[in-house]
Amino acid sequence: MALHAFNLAITQRLAVDNTRFEESIELRGIPQPCPIAISPTDFPHSAELIARSETLARKWLSTPHPATGQAAMLAPHCHGPNRA
Repeated sequence: MALHAFNLAITQRLAVDNTRFEESIELRGIPQPCPIAISPTDFPHSAELIARSETLARKWLSTPHPATGQAAMLAPHCHGPNRA
């Protein structure tokens, strides 16, 4: 639970910084893989998580994206039947 809370705090800080600086510097944030069914702390699946992240990052980087408004991709959200 502490690791999840730490991740949420970092993500929130990134969103704030992204909004604050996106018009004064060139700033690109690559979205994290989502949804993800495997916990990032499930180390036997590290290679799978890294490969998926690399594939998604390459795909994202190869397409144009707006220079502003990227903080929205960091917003908390849910997947599945218990969506908020």
